[in-house]
Amino acid sequence: MIDLQERQNLLLAELQHRVRNLLAMVRSIIRQSADGYDEVEDYVAHLTGRIDAMARTQVMLTRKAGAAVDLESLIRDELARVAEEDRLVIEGPAVELSAKAAEVLTLAIHELATNSIKYGALGCEGRLAIRWFVTRRENGEWLEVMWKENCPSELAEASRRGFGTELIEGRVPYELKGEGTMQVRPDGLLAEIAFPLDAGASILEPGPG
Repeated sequence: MIDLQERQNLLLAELQHRVRNLLAMVRSIIRQSADGYDEVEDYVAHLTGRIDAMARTQVMLTRKAGAAVDLESLIRDELARVAEEDRLVIEGPAVELSAKAAEVLTLAIHELATNSIKYGALGCEGRLAIRWFVTRRENGEWLEVMWKENCPSELAEASRRGFGTELIEGRVPYELKGEGTMQVRPDGLLAEIAFPLDAGASILEPGPG
């Protein structure tokens, strides 16, 4: 049984850890967002969007004790702002994400959606399917997420590479020990993200008694 003082110390340690992680992520986003914009307004808009996506994840993480986020809710929350329901297919089993996985995946979904509005299915009356699966590998269960766009017109590959590519192909392997790929095909973008599922119970989770 954890007494009141010990629980307060645990809460403080969790808060300090969360703040350090958030500040590190914000610094990384600012640094990686610095290139590729000719206008200050464009840079500010993209930077604000990325930080807002992070903020939405934190709201989901603090709705209840325990650092876990429902994957389907995360995806629908991001896409509800930018896409009509009848143009989307969102399906997969119930999955709860650790705080770190939720933060990285939220940014990935946000970036994919932003780019899709500008270059892909969400900007050209196309369709978007997001499906995910839980598979078993030698080191345990993995989550595999597939983002597949179907566009009526051919896309240019060069226009779809940037912050999102670095996030999915670089950040996912580094932060989540997983895999990430982005391919621009004639009929639209295909992005695949896979990483080990780690329950990662938070010290905020109340114990018995």
